[in-house]
Formats: sequence, structure tokens, C-alpha cells
Amino acid sequence: MKDKIIGSLPTIVLGLLIAIAPRTFAPVCEFAAKHHSGMEHMSGMKDSGGMENMDHMEHMDHMGQAGKAMGEAHDHMACYWTAQASLGIGILLLVIGLIAFFVNAQIRTGLNISAALIYVLEILIVTVLIGVCKNEEMSCSLYAKPTLLALSCVGILAVAGAIFLDQKKRPVAQKAAA
Repeated sequence: MKDKIIGSLPTIVLGLLIAIAPRTFAPVCEFAAKHHSGMEHMSGMKDSGGMENMDHMEHMDHMGQAGKAMGEAHDHMACYWTAQASLGIGILLLVIGLIAFFVNAQIRTGLNISAALIYVLEILIVTVLIGVCKNEEMSCSLYAKPTLLALSCVGILAVAGAIFLDQKKRPVAQKAAA
């Protein structure tokens, strides 16, 4: 039972965190703007009431104009699409973790290998495939990117440990046959 918990619980928890982080506690720009009126949370703006950094608002306006020219589906910044992809990846990891809880060690090992590859995919989405805003002062660069990268790295380490534990407890006869 302990092996099942060690082999599945980290993936369940990390999958949930990856799914909700870009929308809640480590928001990308568009979700941060919805949660914080006045956008003082983002882009280094001070609580003094002045808007010292207008890069985000200019970027949003530019994206809005470009989106209208291309159609409504393109009306979002890259960090929004990273959040959408993270939602799907997080849900997939959560489901893999739930399945891993109810199966034997060999199947759990295979599920954990697939979870490790999905964590690598999340790292690639955040850094290379989709990415976040180029401005390092934006909410997505300050909060979402490092959070998603950290969660993914912890996930890789957790499933590597779970794979090691599952393989360590495998009977000697099965190891010789494999």
C-alpha cells in the first residue's frame, strides 16, 4: 500500500498544481489581470497609483489588434496558451496518478515512465514550444514559468524515485526473465 501511495500521490498532487497554477497562485498575464484590478500585481507597477511600466498594456493592445486581423482565436498572448496546455497536461498527470494507485507495480512503472515524459513535455512547452512573454517583469515570467518548471522537475524526481522503488521490490525471478 505504501508503494502505491509513493508511486501515485506525487503525480496526482503535482498534476493538480500544474493544472491550476497558471490560473491561481502563479498566474499568467491574462489571469493575473482578471484577478487583480489595476494590474498592480504585474509588470513591476507600484501601488502608488502611477503606471510606471506600460509594456504590458501596449502588448495587450497590440495583441488585440493582431487578433482582430487574424480572427478571435488569436486574441491571446503566448502565456495564455501555455496556461491552456498546462491545464491539459495537469489533468493528464492527475489521471495517470489515479490509475497508478489501482494497478500493480509493473504497470505503475510504465505509467510513471509516461508521467516523466509528460513532465519533460511541460518543461518544453513552458520554455521552447509555446513559452511565456519575453518581458521578464511580466507575471508569467515572474511567477508562472518558474513555478511550472519547478513542479515539473520535482515531478521527474518523484517518478524516478517511484520507479526505483517499484523495480527494487520486484522478485528476482521476474528480473531474470526481463
